[in-house]
Amino acid sequence: VTEAACRASEGCQSRGACALRNNACVPATGADCRKSAWCIQKGRCSLQNNTCTATHSRDCAASTGCLEKGNCTFIQDECVLAADEDCARSRGCKSRGFCRLKDGDCAPDARSCAASDRCRSLGLCVHVGNRCVADDNGCRASDVCKAEGRCRALHGECAATSHADCKASTGCATNNAC
Repeated sequence: VTEAACRASEGCQSRGACALRNNACVPATGADCRKSAWCIQKGRCSLQNNTCTATHSRDCAASTGCLEKGNCTFIQDECVLAADEDCARSRGCKSRGFCRLKDGDCAPDARSCAASDRCRSLGLCVHVGNRCVADDNGCRASDVCKAEGRCRALHGECAATSHADCKASTGCATNNAC
């Protein structure tokens, strides 16, 4: 193994192991860590004991792990999902209503289902179990009702169940998809 091989390795890109030490590729500087996928994805942006690790809440908050999964809280060298606030910062909250911490994961509740993007677009506005599902009111107010005539709830999703709903949709008017 050579220094050049370490710099060109997948380990350099993924976990910052870009330098040769004791015949092994390891992170040697904080810059190695900050350029790695671990920093971007997991907030592991600082060098400690020859490994890239999270050392600050700001590392976690800037990671895609926070944005995607709610792993926004720094605890013992890791970015973890620890509170409702972490879920609220994630994409899953705005898009799917998964804004509350429940059993170690982000999950929906009645308020977050009704406020989610999927409520407006797909009519999935009602909290049932661990999901946001459709009811007739949510379907009638949704984008899929207006665009595709899917205005009635069927098995938790909006469906086109009547010719009248299809005929009233923009899909019918603009694309003759009736």
